[in-house]
Order: sequence, then structure tokens, then C-alpha cells
Amino acid sequence: MVEGKWLAPGQEISSALYIREAVLGQSADKWDKESWNALVFSDSIPVTTGRIRYFEGEFLLENICVLPAYQHQGFGDVLTRLLLFKAQQHGARHVRLFCAEESRGYFKKFGFTEEADGSLYLSGTDICLDNCRNCGKCKK
Repeated sequence: MVEGKWLAPGQEISSALYIREAVLGQSADKWDKESWNALVFSDSIPVTTGRIRYFEGEFLLENICVLPAYQHQGFGDVLTRLLLFKAQQHGARHVRLFCAEESRGYFKKFGFTEEADGSLYLSGTDICLDNCRNCGKCKK
């Protein structure tokens, strides 16, 4: 069974940190206390995590990662949709993320475009959580 879980700012995030450290080599930082962290579980095992925070007028998606044994199985898709749903529910006008070059194509399928500063950008009005690709918001 696949489940998603939100960890509110200030909650204990050891499962998210375990995945982040295993995949990205990153430990806790100063932004964790003010961020919403999402986890996706496969049969009660946390397999992917990412966080969202509001900063200088836009929502930032950060530390998005999937444990290697669970990659290419749709768990990252579930996580990305959770993060975008949170941004959408909070009236996001802008969503931005920084990611590795090899991950850019993955996020472009959600409508993100490359910016000059190396980030990926998505207008809040272009957030689409459907798989239809024919709704007018989705990029084909």
C-alpha cells in the first residue's frame, strides 16, 4: 500500500532526514523547523521525501529524493503531486525548485520551466495534478 504523510513545521522528521541523508548526503538544516515535509510510504516503509516552504513570495520545493531501491516505481510522482497540492492549497503564485541536471526532465512533465538562475519555475496558475495532459494547463 502506498501512503503519503505530512510532517508539520516543528514535528519530528527523522524518517525524512534518513532518506535525505541516504540519497542526497544532506542532514538537517536551519529551514527544517519552518518547512512542511512530506513522506511517501510503501507498505509502511518510508521511501521518498521532500519539503516545501514559503520564502520571499514563492513556494520552494526542496530535498526531493527517493531511496534508490524504490526509484522508477512512481513514488516520486506521488511525492511531487503531494508537494504541488500543498502549494496549490495555499494559493501559490510561484513555485520554484533547484535540482540536479539529470532530474530536470522529470519536473518538466509537471510544467516546470528552466530559469536563467538554474532553478525550475512553475506559475501557481499552471499547477495541474491530473494525468490527462489535455486540460490546457499540462505541458505535453
